[in-house]
Amino acid sequence: SVLRIFPNYLSFFNLFISKYKAWFYTADSNLDWGEDLKGVSKFLKKRGNPPVYLSYFGTSSPDYYGIKYIDLYSVSYVKRLWRFPKVKEKPEYLAVSLTNLAGVYYRNKDIFKSLKEIKPDFIIGRSIFVYDLRKLNIFVDKRG
Repeated sequence: SVLRIFPNYLSFFNLFISKYKAWFYTADSNLDWGEDLKGVSKFLKKRGNPPVYLSYFGTSSPDYYGIKYIDLYSVSYVKRLWRFPKVKEKPEYLAVSLTNLAGVYYRNKDIFKSLKEIKPDFIIGRSIFVYDLRKLNIFVDKRG
């Protein structure tokens, strides 16, 4: 069954649990190692490289992959050494690592509660959900 999921075997859960719900049963390094940031970059570049709200779990640098982003409660143990200039355009997408969606490292476990009930528009490598903000009637507010 692992061959059916290649090359995303790191985030494979099992055949009986939907790829949309694996985060509900397991998270952190059981599902998400931050390995799909490169896939987010490819996804965005195919769409003209628009800026994105990014809630990333991992140690890679979004800057390294050329991702123009507004950080949204990312969890990392690596200090970001460089940053893109402030994003001036309104982001079209919201990309959330499944570990963050599950609220594993947040005091408020329901920080992304409204997203948990919405099917993502895209799934990058089975560990990052992407929502098209142009389709959703939500406002992203970073103030808390």
